[in-house]
Amino acid sequence: MKVGLSYVSASNAKANLEAETGAMSFDQTRQNADDAWNKRLNTIQITGGSTDDKKKFYTALYHAFLAPSIFSDVNGDFISFNSAATTRKAPAGHVQYTTFSSWDTYRSLIPLQALLAPQEVGDMMQSLIFDADDCGGTFPMWAEGNNNSNIMPGDGASIIVAQAHAFGVKDFDTQKARTIMLDTAFGRKTTCRGVRTLPGLSGYISRGYLARGAGEGQPTSTNMEYASTDFAVSRFTSAVPASDAQIVAGDTAAEPASLLTRSGNWANLFNPDWRKVKGQPYPQLQPRNSDGTWRPYLPVSTWDNDYREGNAEQYTFMVPHDIRGLFRKLVIDPTKDANAENDAVARLDEFTMNLNGGWSYQPARLWIGNEPGFLTPWMYNWTSQPHKTQALVRRILDEQFTTAPSGLPGNDDEGAMSGIFVWGALGLYPEIPAVPGFALNSPLFPKSSILLGNGKVITISADKSPAKYIQKLTVNGSPHDSPWIGLDKLSAGARLDFSLAGTVSCWGTNPAADTLPPSFAADGTQTPRLKPEKECAPN
Repeated sequence: MKVGLSYVSASNAKANLEAETGAMSFDQTRQNADDAWNKRLNTIQITGGSTDDKKKFYTALYHAFLAPSIFSDVNGDFISFNSAATTRKAPAGHVQYTTFSSWDTYRSLIPLQALLAPQEVGDMMQSLIFDADDCGGTFPMWAEGNNNSNIMPGDGASIIVAQAHAFGVKDFDTQKARTIMLDTAFGRKTTCRGVRTLPGLSGYISRGYLARGAGEGQPTSTNMEYASTDFAVSRFTSAVPASDAQIVAGDTAAEPASLLTRSGNWANLFNPDWRKVKGQPYPQLQPRNSDGTWRPYLPVSTWDNDYREGNAEQYTFMVPHDIRGLFRKLVIDPTKDANAENDAVARLDEFTMNLNGGWSYQPARLWIGNEPGFLTPWMYNWTSQPHKTQALVRRILDEQFTTAPSGLPGNDDEGAMSGIFVWGALGLYPEIPAVPGFALNSPLFPKSSILLGNGKVITISADKSPAKYIQKLTVNGSPHDSPWIGLDKLSAGARLDFSLAGTVSCWGTNPAADTLPPSFAADGTQTPRLKPEKECAPN
C-alpha cells in the first residue's frame, strides 16, 4: 500500500504520491530514502572515535534535519496562514515549510542548518515571511501546519531569521523580514492568527522590563527572551539597511540602535540593593513590580508563574550577547573590585556541579535538558578559565547523551537538543544570537570535515583525542589563542588543528584584546575583560 499526503486536497495528495514514488517498489523507495539521508549526513564526516560516539553523533545529525518540514505540494500549493485557509502557491523552484519550534531551535540549531543547507533554510525563512504576511504582520510563534501557538514566550522566529542571515543565508526577502521584525518590536503589528507575539510590550518599552501582572505570564524569564530578541533584531536590521527612502530619513531609521539599547533591559531585573532582600544570597535575576519595587526573594516559582520552565539561577545566565556584562552584575562586593571575575566563576562552578537538575531542584543547577541552559557550558570562555568549558562540555557529551532509547537529556524539540551534541563534538558553538562566530571547546573526534553549503570545507583535527584540554590551536597554520573564532575565518574553507592533552594549559586564558570573545554592551561598546584572581602562568 502507498500513501500520499497533502494539506490542500486529495487530488494533490495523488499528484504528490505519483511525483515522489511513481512506479517504484518498496525496496526502491527505501533505497532512495537511504541515499538521500546518506548524502545529507555526509555533509559532516568524522574519523576515529568510539563506535558509541559515532552512533550518537550521526543520530544527532539525523535529528537535526527532521524539521522544519515541507508544507507545500509538488505543484507548489499550500494552505495559507490566514484564518480562511486559502490556498497559496510557492514560487517556482521553492517550497513552503512548516513545523517551526522557534523558542527551541533559535539558539543553536538554525546556525547548523544554515551552514549545511543554506538553500533549504532560505526557503524556510521565506516561508515565515509568507506566514507573517497572511496572519497579521508578525511571525508565528510556533508554526505547525497553518496554526500558531504561544506555547512558549518571546519572538523566537525573529531570532531564527536573524541567525540564518548571520550564518550566510541571504536568499529571502530581507527587506520584508526587516519590516516584520521592526513592526513587531515596536508594537505596530501585534498578533498572528489572534496570538499576541509580545504580550506586555508597551510596559516593557516604557519601564525597561516586564513586570508581574502586566500582561505576560512569566515576566521574569520572558524579560530575558525579549532582551535577546532585541539584540538579534538590532543586529539583523543594522546589517540590512532599509531601502525605502522614507524609512531611511524617518523616525524608524533609529530603531535598530534603539533595540540595541533595549537589549540591556536584562539588567533591570537585577536588584542593586539585593542585600536588603530577606533570603537572597547574591545578585540574581528577580521578579519586579510595575511600580519599580521588588518582590520577595523567589529562587523558584510555583510552576510557571515567574520563570518559564526554569528558575531564577538558570535564567540569570541567559544573557548570551553580553556575558561579561552579566558577570559584572554577579560581583558580590563591587566596592572592592567591580571588574573581578571571581564571583562569576564561583557561581558557574557551583551551578554546573550537576548537569541536568530540572527547574524545581534547589540549590539550582544547570539543566542541560532544556533550552535556556544550552549556552551556559561555554560561558567560561568569557573568563580566564576556558579549560572549564572544555571539561564541562565533554562531561555533557559523555554523561548526558547515550545510545540507549532514552539517550537524550531532555525533549529533542525538533532537533534542538541533538544540535548541542553535534556542536559540542565538533568543538564549536554559536553562543551569541545573530553574531556569526563560535565559542570553542575541545573536539571529540580526531578528525571532522564539514562540507558547507557554499561548497567549502572546514577540516578539524584533534591530536590525542579524546583528551579534553586544549594546549594549542592553529587556524590555517597560524596560532589562534582565543576561545572564540569568527565565521569569517572559516566560511571560505579552513583547517583547525587542535593539540589536546589530559592536563590544563594556559591556552585561551588571556587573548589579545581584538580576539576576545565578543560581549555587546547596550551602549554599543564591548564590555571589557574582567580581572582574574591571577593570570595563568605556563609551566
